[in-house]
Amino acid sequence: MKNTEQKPDFFKNILVHWFGFLCALVVICFCFYTPDTAQVKINLFYIGSCGVFVLWISSLICRGESVLTKKNFYVFLPLLIYALYIVLSYFLQPYLFARFEDFLQKILYFFLFSVVCFEFEEKDFYILLKYFFIAASLIFVYGLVQVFNKDFLLWKNFFGRRVFATFANPNLLGSFSVFTAILAFFSYFIKPKKK
Repeated sequence: MKNTEQKPDFFKNILVHWFGFLCALVVICFCFYTPDTAQVKINLFYIGSCGVFVLWISSLICRGESVLTKKNFYVFLPLLIYALYIVLSYFLQPYLFARFEDFLQKILYFFLFSVVCFEFEEKDFYILLKYFFIAASLIFVYGLVQVFNKDFLLWKNFFGRRVFATFANPNLLGSFSVFTAILAFFSYFIKPKKK
């Protein structure tokens, strides 16, 4: 996807770290006064995704590149079809106003996936993995606090003896744990090449 001749890009480095920080921050953050942390995470996702998009566009402008090239056509076509599906499914259904938040989330997922497809290199994925593992470690520590019934927050024993960490839902914690375990397993066997 990348040109072999590249200008140094100030925005690219910031973009990779901002993306990783966004992933970790959305996972870690929660609200102290209520077990409903979903709105906090959703707002961080919206703001952070807009930041990723602005950094990506700035990086492309700085380098004078475009993702709409013949070389990227086979990657861009499925993404374009998916974006078209999102837009059509939104406008062809009733209750547009009620479905707007879901539509906005899907569009932002589309843009984040596009950034990863067109901008990230192998070394950038290892940076993202570091952010994921830092977040997972903090979640693990807070989960241990809940296991030993030492939780100091309002939602102590909210789900009985079930651990939910910062997710406010034990099922979401389980999904994140499985996802992170798979990442850890494969990152152990697939190591970056030393130069």
